[in-house]
Amino acid sequence: TMPGHSDGMRADPSTHLLWVTSCEDGNPKMATIDPNSGSVTLYTFPKPPHGGGYDDLYFLNGMTFIAASAPALDSNGNNTKPAVDQITLSGGKAVLKPVLMGNATATDTIKHAKVTLNLTDPDSLSTDSKGDLVLVSQADSELVFIANPGTAQQTVSVTPVGTQLDDTVW
Repeated sequence: TMPGHSDGMRADPSTHLLWVTSCEDGNPKMATIDPNSGSVTLYTFPKPPHGGGYDDLYFLNGMTFIAASAPALDSNGNNTKPAVDQITLSGGKAVLKPVLMGNATATDTIKHAKVTLNLTDPDSLSTDSKGDLVLVSQADSELVFIANPGTAQQTVSVTPVGTQLDDTVW
């Protein structure tokens, strides 16, 4: 049993535990589930700096990333808070480090120009055929590609897709 409305679930390839998020729109919850024993370990999130909850998770290059969903927008309708965080679990707590801000600079893959993102609906995570982390910003109808996420070599590009997407897989 997982408290709240569960939306994100991924298996950690190193521990084989299932990481589960719930309440993606606010008051987020986090747990791991051991599929062998069925035991559930709950973790607490800090107060979300973006005002919402947390959605999908993705394991990549020894790190775990999480989408910061349902952000509170500023008075101009902009997201100036984290859209993707790196997450670690320690001592019963989820520890977060921003990886991609909602208003980050990116290269538009269609216009071949620098743009400022406004990620109002960070939703799901996956990777593409190059191994880049891919964020679906659902209501924004954008795919955001993060090469080398969480490193000094991180670069970001965005592809507007013209319609809302959800959970993508390459």
